Amino acid sequence: MLSAIICADWSKNSTRRAAYVAEIPARVVKCLGRGPFTLQSLVHAASAYARDGSVLVGVDAPLGAPRSLLAETHRDLGVPPTATFVDWLPKAASWPDFLSRAVEGEPWSPLRPFFRVPAGGDARNRMFRAMRERGVEPLREVDKVTAAKSPFILAGIPGSVGSSAVDLWPALAAIVVNRPGAVRWWPFDQAQPESGDTGVVLAEMYPRALYASALASEPPSHRARLSIAKGDPRCRHAAIDSLRTQDWVRECGVRFEDVEPETLTEDSFDALLSAAGALRCVLEGTPLGWSGSDAFEGGILGLDSLNLSLPERTFRCGPSDERPSKGPSARRPLTSGSEAGGDSPFLQRPAVDWIVSNDLAFAIADPFPVSPGHTLIVTRRVVPTWFEASRYERLAIVDLIEDVKRILDSRTPAPDGYNVGFNAGPAAGQTVMHLHVHVIPRYAGDVPDPTGGIRNVIRGRKRDSP
Repeated sequence: MLSAIICADWSKNSTRRAAYVAEIPARVVKCLGRGPFTLQSLVHAASAYARDGSVLVGVDAPLGAPRSLLAETHRDLGVPPTATFVDWLPKAASWPDFLSRAVEGEPWSPLRPFFRVPAGGDARNRMFRAMRERGVEPLREVDKVTAAKSPFILAGIPGSVGSSAVDLWPALAAIVVNRPGAVRWWPFDQAQPESGDTGVVLAEMYPRALYASALASEPPSHRARLSIAKGDPRCRHAAIDSLRTQDWVRECGVRFEDVEPETLTEDSFDALLSAAGALRCVLEGTPLGWSGSDAFEGGILGLDSLNLSLPERTFRCGPSDERPSKGPSARRPLTSGSEAGGDSPFLQRPAVDWIVSNDLAFAIADPFPVSPGHTLIVTRRVVPTWFEASRYERLAIVDLIEDVKRILDSRTPAPDGYNVGFNAGPAAGQTVMHLHVHVIPRYAGDVPDPTGGIRNVIRGRKRDSP
């Protein structure tokens, strides 16, 4: 039986790490204490709560790797092809340069998998292609269903998590080697994070997977992942106000300590919301684990308490929207500050229409499709064209192009090709001055002669060259 849940937001910089604990019998969520935190200090703190039951420790860092990495490294590392991540990790962490950054310009290697995304709009995809050429898939299945980043990316794109893995994995390996049996790991040692004997259970968490459990009014079957602009202090303040007034908080008698919005950093905000979301799962009897977890790839806490088939929602934190409503307006994109877009028809589309999304962009079906599956990828911030967008917004769009293609390729019939592009300015035919990229599936025979492709946008200038 769980006695406590500790959630830690993990940064490579130990002084920025934050941890909150949900004391289950007392129904209190509070700051665990002042850092800097290490994995060993978290385990030590958890052990104090483990006298009366098991303690779940969620860490916001990858605990697992793509199974294809095991297939490509097990011979060199001397582990069986059926090894769990916990069996494989000590061998990998001790391999020379395994945790070092790959040298730019040299071929990517499964035995030196971590890399920085170099500059360039297609750089991430080039690195992913290099990985696939060596037989390694860049993403775990859990990364795909949560739209998370590859565990191997150290820097170069927003939200990269590789640096956390490089910091955490040696500490994990040391615990495996030096304290066998003292700490258990979900999903490698037990099927469910909340099951098992007294002791400490380590697991991976992802704040976005727990935001909704903390703040959504819907039941799990209608509960989508939730995005919060946590970098905006006003949004953090609105989310904390919403948390304090949630129906489940009142009905379960939950108390919060150390939650003054003015003192919360982005890291402590994530730790607090994650602890609250996990506590709600326990109190309401909804799953804390994920049925798709894997003994090598791992899993993320709380996914079975969400409906992952729903598009991600965005927490509204405008002056008159400090708490998400229970009506349709709760499903509309964030509209605050520089992201206000009352004149953009794209921001009038409810988030339930989103096909896929990330921090900076979302994809919707074109209302006037020129082919089945015609999709628009739109920035959350209203910028007129590609050339006014930030580098990160452009990278976010490129990420979603790949996601949209994967979705369209899975349909029947699958496209035979694609036109992808944008109109920049009225002279180029742009009619909505909010950056949007067209992903247009093409099918054999959809026009009599497709030769020239996008060159046909200027009538009479068609050429045979690509």
